[in-house]
Amino acid sequence: MKLSVVIPCFNVSDTLGAQLDALVQQQWDKLWETIIVDNGSTDRTLEIARDYMERLPHLRIIEAYERKGAAYARNQGVSAAASESIAFCDADDEVASGWVAAMGTALAKYDLVGGGCELKKLNPSWVIKSRLGGQEREMLADGLLHSKLSPDYPYTASCNLGVKREVHEKIGGFDETLFTCEDFEYCRQAQLQGSGIKYIPEAIVHYRLRHSLVGIYKQAYSYAHCQVFLYERYKAIGMSPRPLSKSVMAWRLLIKGLLQIRSKADLAVWFFSFGWRVGHEAGKKQYLIHAGIDQ
Repeated sequence: MKLSVVIPCFNVSDTLGAQLDALVQQQWDKLWETIIVDNGSTDRTLEIARDYMERLPHLRIIEAYERKGAAYARNQGVSAAASESIAFCDADDEVASGWVAAMGTALAKYDLVGGGCELKKLNPSWVIKSRLGGQEREMLADGLLHSKLSPDYPYTASCNLGVKREVHEKIGGFDETLFTCEDFEYCRQAQLQGSGIKYIPEAIVHYRLRHSLVGIYKQAYSYAHCQVFLYERYKAIGMSPRPLSKSVMAWRLLIKGLLQIRSKADLAVWFFSFGWRVGHEAGKKQYLIHAGIDQ
């Protein structure tokens, strides 16, 4: 087996079929498998997965019920994988044509790889703008992602990440205490252990953003809260807080922004910013940090 594709799943009956359809269409002349890791779904996720047992060669379904979280589910998937090369994707996205071949080929050369997240196929314009501060573009980023918390360590989203088993095991897998930002932490730890990270432009995933204002708010909140947690974990080795004056200014601009909302896209951008600020404040209160933190 030359590649194991691991998909963590929890109540994804609305989107899993589209992702599995995309995998059915993949072509690669090497042997590869797909592992669906069910994290305790209560909807039709398992039923849908079983419907693909004959359509998707080497599909396996495993249970990960001891604890919640995509990080735990991914780790269980790696433990069950038959290959030394592991590729991760998510059940609410769709891999693009050639993704399996691109990941498999890249992992024959590199220890840690990531691809791009294409936005326009699965998201309306107003949703894309919510994530990109009012902008609209085709890709989430041009290459690897970067965080101001640790700019020397680029990372790739866990929905489009590939790794050699040896590296995964060396860093202890995904941090199961994290329910978001685990991809940033995973890639950072791998690089600290000596593995470089390589961007693979041919490995594209059609990335699905949140399509409701509440979902946009909650995602921004969770990202920001986790940023504070990671700052608290690593502040002793150089992660720097944002000056408090800039944090106050951000709140003023956010309040002022309410008066400038003219469209659904503007409202979505505001909700993301609001979620981010509230998440930061909640994290700062929890970890007793008296400064702002930026991404």
